[in-house]
Amino acid sequence: MNSLCKTYGVIINLDYAHLPSSECHKAWNKISRIMKLYGFHIDKRMFIIRTDKDKQTISELAREAINSLDTVTRFGAFSPYHYIVDFLLLDISHYNDLRFPTSDSGIELEENFIEDNISYA
Repeated sequence: MNSLCKTYGVIINLDYAHLPSSECHKAWNKISRIMKLYGFHIDKRMFIIRTDKDKQTISELAREAINSLDTVTRFGAFSPYHYIVDFLLLDISHYNDLRFPTSDSGIELEENFIEDNISYA
């Protein structure tokens, strides 16, 4: 891939507030499997894809993946949109993980400190 690649994140939140968690868990497993088949990988709570394709193309790819679940499943009637409350695409090519200190915070870890404190349990 060239330097024009972007990273997109797809967020899919299920309706745990109104549906049994066991059903949502099964739906999530189906959604995860199909998103991986379509080239996304899971990173924390997002499906990530790094590509040189544009946002519209990736949106269509994510929709195609979810829509294919209606025809792929062997478990009877399953409509993924019955379970989904949020289905969002974000360009995350340049995002900051706020769990980590900023470069101006003055926190530096020395290599010896890191190696000496690793636990291999």
